[in-house]
Amino acid sequence: MSQPPTVPGPYSPAYPGTPSKPGMSRDTKILIGVLGGVGGVVALCCIGAILIALLMPSGPSAERPIVVTAPYTVPSELPWLVSPSPSPSPTPLVLPSDPAASALPADKVYSGSGDKVVTLAPLDENYLYLATVTHRGSSNIAIVSRDADGQYLDLVVNEVGIYTGTSPLTMRKYPSKLEIDASGPWTVTVKVAQKATAWSGSGSGRGNTVLRVPAGTLTGPTSITATHTGSANFIVQAYGRTSSLLVNDIGRYSGKVVLPDDTVLIEIRASGSWTLKKS
Repeated sequence: MSQPPTVPGPYSPAYPGTPSKPGMSRDTKILIGVLGGVGGVVALCCIGAILIALLMPSGPSAERPIVVTAPYTVPSELPWLVSPSPSPSPTPLVLPSDPAASALPADKVYSGSGDKVVTLAPLDENYLYLATVTHRGSSNIAIVSRDADGQYLDLVVNEVGIYTGTSPLTMRKYPSKLEIDASGPWTVTVKVAQKATAWSGSGSGRGNTVLRVPAGTLTGPTSITATHTGSANFIVQAYGRTSSLLVNDIGRYSGKVVLPDDTVLIEIRASGSWTLKKS
């Protein structure tokens, strides 16, 4: 009986064997180690140099500060640090010559009740302005002037209860708004200083007011006698080349003060009746 045919198994391709790495000599290994060490040192030096360059400030500020061990003397080329030049003299306060009343800017009247912010009509800066205020509330009335940006300029009025009085409005700057805090109805009349009551050497009144001193009234520094019968503040302030506080007292007062010869306006803040006359 014949043998059955032999069936060959699955085909497996024959791959050539992987050749073994040739051996490395001892000298070659030493050379590679030396070169690697040198390269590492060089790399570290480069990195250190880059870091130093980045951390060090550049430009003039990189210079070391100068340490002064002796007292500092102002250089002669900076004399204004030793003896500052005097500031220019203040500009005298001058009221324009009194024209006919019809030629003066018209009064502006604002009215309301309680707390309000009033936007003023533009003020002609060729004139000084006053504010005559009335209030019929039982509690406080306070009026603050502010510029176009809402910044505080001055406290125009700060009174309690029923009130009528006149105060300067533009002695600091020209306001754009009035912030009014009131407990009742009020009016504010804005008018030029030429419409203030004229003081020619003698005057009397009650409460807050502003007096205008016509040209020629004062021929030099003038002694005046002031009296007050109120129970609270009595303040007399003169405005001319500068502002001069002449009286600042409380309650009844009688005394003599000197009115500067360049005075054009006199502000009086009083809680009662007052008199002001040349001595």
